[in-house]
Amino acid sequence: MNSAPTQITDAAGCRHKLGVCLGRGGQGAVYSIQGTPFVVKLIDQTPPCRQDWLRNQLTFVKRLELSELPIARPLEMLREPHVGYVMEMVTGMEPLSRLTAPLPSEPSLGEWYRGRGGLRRRLRLLARLADVLNALHAKGLIYGDLSAKNVFVSTETTREEICLIDCDNIRYQSAPHLGDVYTVGYGAPELLLGRSAANSLTEAHAFAVLAFQVLTGTHPLVGDYVHDGDPELEQEAFEGRLPWIDDPANDLNRSRFGIERSIVLSPRLKKLFQDAFGPGLTNPMVRPGVSMWVDKLHKAAGVTIRCSQCTSTYFPNQRNCPWCSADRPNFVAIRFHLWDPSVGEGKEILRHPDERPVLAGIAFLSDGDSLEIPAWMALGLDGVGGNRQIASCALQGSTVRICAVEEDACQLISPDRKRSVSLSNRPAVMKIGAPKDSWILHFGPLDKLHRCAVFERRSEVKS
Repeated sequence: MNSAPTQITDAAGCRHKLGVCLGRGGQGAVYSIQGTPFVVKLIDQTPPCRQDWLRNQLTFVKRLELSELPIARPLEMLREPHVGYVMEMVTGMEPLSRLTAPLPSEPSLGEWYRGRGGLRRRLRLLARLADVLNALHAKGLIYGDLSAKNVFVSTETTREEICLIDCDNIRYQSAPHLGDVYTVGYGAPELLLGRSAANSLTEAHAFAVLAFQVLTGTHPLVGDYVHDGDPELEQEAFEGRLPWIDDPANDLNRSRFGIERSIVLSPRLKKLFQDAFGPGLTNPMVRPGVSMWVDKLHKAAGVTIRCSQCTSTYFPNQRNCPWCSADRPNFVAIRFHLWDPSVGEGKEILRHPDERPVLAGIAFLSDGDSLEIPAWMALGLDGVGGNRQIASCALQGSTVRICAVEEDACQLISPDRKRSVSLSNRPAVMKIGAPKDSWILHFGPLDKLHRCAVFERRSEVKS
């Protein structure tokens, strides 16, 4: 591997001083550019035919309608003797690999997990990544080389932005290409064995691997049998010839590494991982697609609660905080329903909230915590646009403070429908009582079909 140059020149004649290396993959490395919000990808030695293909590929990507997606767009090719391109990227980001495994210097696995934002942040980051990949797949495109080093996330653990930085493998699934590129550990078995080209299902495998790493801190195919065995076993595992580490019927490849699954995986996520690495490992047709992960990850993030002692987040099916053992706090369940003005939904929702169909899941809110209500939950919007914030609420004791982010986006209606409060960025305060006495948060006018939310105090999770 040649040492990186200190300065490069792009095709437009602009000179750039390289900063730190932000990540390295199978094709090259990504470097910051000193004094700018841009980065450069330097591609390792490659034949002239590949260089010509790369120039055509970057021109293709620049012409795609992807402005609504958080993808670092290529800006300019590099001049010889270097091969690569300059791309835009928001500053203050780091590779997602920082959230897949702790450094040896970390004091403990638990402290590392909490220190990088905890469970809720990981779920939200993965849900947003799934949204982006799903949007690409809906356009007939694939990202091409998904790995923990090609996804960047906010450095600040209170933020949840993502950015895909490596765009030179984005293409239509049916497009001709010069061989598929994948990162070791993320390539689907059929890709490694040459039985299939890259497609949305090979990308779904890579996403499942990445999601498992981020949530549990270990690789789903590298258990103790592989970790402690001959190097050839790793290749066997990646080719799907060994059981995955949590296979319920085969304990050959169990792992001593990672976070206890019951702490960080909801039952629905556990099933998706079993489907992905059980029958779906070698049979792409039964493998969960990325679209299946979107819904489950968003909903799992919504039902986490925050510990009042250590402020870590966890699923409330745990009686005590798994991170500090503090008692589980009381919390409020926010149930999202369909309001149908033609059938008198209001009374039914208030009298029998558990019997009404829940459309967007249930969000939990513990004392002292806050919740952003996104458009996918409030309005039923799919895709990246569904992450747009509509409202926010915060629980303090027996009251909830609710704000609207967008003007006229929602309103509170009393149980008898005689009083209403149009929400704004100034918080409205609502006391939490019995469901039958609850004001209803509406995301549309009462004479139109829309979603609404009812608040209910809880001390335990109902089955």
